[in-house]
Amino acid sequence: MRVPENATPERAAEGHKARKPPVGSRTPQPGLLPLQSTVGNSAVVQMVRRAGASTGTQDGHRHGADCGRPPAGRPVQRTAASGVGKAGAAVQRAGGHAQGEHIFNALDDLAVKCGTALSDRVHKRIEDVEANRAGLTSSQKVSAPVTMWNVDVHVRSLREAASRANELRDNDRFRAASRGEPMNANGEDPNSIRYGQFTTTVRQILRTCGTPQWNDGAALLALRDDLIATVTDQTARRVKRDEDLPQSARADFDTWYDTTEAQMTALFTEIIGISRAVHTALVATVHAAFGFPEGETVPDRYHAM
Repeated sequence: MRVPENATPERAAEGHKARKPPVGSRTPQPGLLPLQSTVGNSAVVQMVRRAGASTGTQDGHRHGADCGRPPAGRPVQRTAASGVGKAGAAVQRAGGHAQGEHIFNALDDLAVKCGTALSDRVHKRIEDVEANRAGLTSSQKVSAPVTMWNVDVHVRSLREAASRANELRDNDRFRAASRGEPMNANGEDPNSIRYGQFTTTVRQILRTCGTPQWNDGAALLALRDDLIATVTDQTARRVKRDEDLPQSARADFDTWYDTTEAQMTALFTEIIGISRAVHTALVATVHAAFGFPEGETVPDRYHAM
């Protein structure tokens, strides 16, 4: 393999020895990436979900003051919980949660965190390009700031969509029901488990940005097909509409739900958009960042840095 002209003495001696990944960088899950080109995106999504469930590594639903579910680690109330009946009278609902159940999970929170992580990765890549500036060609010096600007545009759009989604789902009047999806045999909330596996899958897919294994967001598109069933508690939705609210409020509830559902889908589409922009930026700068001449094949390990 030809050593780049602007390589350091150490790199020239080692012949493109793998550079140590930056602190905090994360390598895609072994075995995940090659599968995408063989068994298909939907199959990979399902395999990742099952792996997360079996190893306990998925990012679980995190409870907070605005969540509507008890904070993580706090015992769940398994006795009757108070609710509001059709006529507005207090009723007892067996198996309810002390704080009720949110209808929508916090996809906005996941979107902001993923967008920030992707943006940070591109900013780090630009720092690598600048550190190698003396050895860059004219086109390489131009491509770095241009691709960064494109990513910044997507970051702003993503955050605006996330803010809108947060405002909608956190509606004081409609956001939580007196009860949600029943606990499983282990006393666990299936909706939280399902959403936790989803967040883990999204993050693992996004780590392929900039690598040869990226598939233009096809795996994310597969997730979007089943998005609403994943990020909502449909039992809580039904209970809220048909049991907790008076009939006069149901039309307003339906409007709120439909608007929020549409915004959640739009927000996930923004995640797909920023991931594509980040992939383009990382591919455009990988030669300049690591001292490879334009046109030379860059080893896979550098793409994930």
